[in-house]
Amino acid sequence: MPDFSDVRLLVVDDESALRNLLGEVLRDDGFNVRTADCAEQALALFEAEPADIVLSDMSMPGMSGIDLLKRVKALRGDMVEFVIITANATLDTAIAATKHGATDYLRKPVEDIGDISRLASRLAQRIRERREKDKMMSGLMDLARTLVAPPGDPFLVRTDGAIERLAVTTDGLLLSATADGAARVKLDDEIQVKVSRQGPDVAIST
Repeated sequence: MPDFSDVRLLVVDDESALRNLLGEVLRDDGFNVRTADCAEQALALFEAEPADIVLSDMSMPGMSGIDLLKRVKALRGDMVEFVIITANATLDTAIAATKHGATDYLRKPVEDIGDISRLASRLAQRIRERREKDKMMSGLMDLARTLVAPPGDPFLVRTDGAIERLAVTTDGLLLSATADGAARVKLDDEIQVKVSRQGPDVAIST
């Protein structure tokens, strides 16, 4: 059985049968699941403990799924994956959902519940990859803050069994898995990290 207990998932639907079914299935899939019967309740739960993934009905009494999407994105931006579930899937629906940051949308009735499990698993993997990248970037930023030589001595210092000094030229320094020498660092093949100077400071970007 997969373990997605590190991924918080919020199911929002005023139809108790579907809400309970999705909650049960996703818990069986190993997710940390909470449910809400309206967008207002979901928003309160989200503000108390932000979810990583939100599956929300589009049309509910009171606040709509799109309104919830806007509020959630205002709070957490790209840190949350939001999926709209709607019985009235149209091009306009898709455009509205995408415009406000929805990752995907699903049609009601859900004919194959396995589609929900597969989608949630893909989103969980994306979340974990983002966490790893954020962790890596945080480590690099800490490294830059603590180990960059003084402003007049433009070298990046890093440790990897030995101390290296890497020149940060006016064009910057590129760290990657395919770089030469000490600039070769353990990153995914598609990720490159650019170290550049901005006056006395060092900036890191991917």
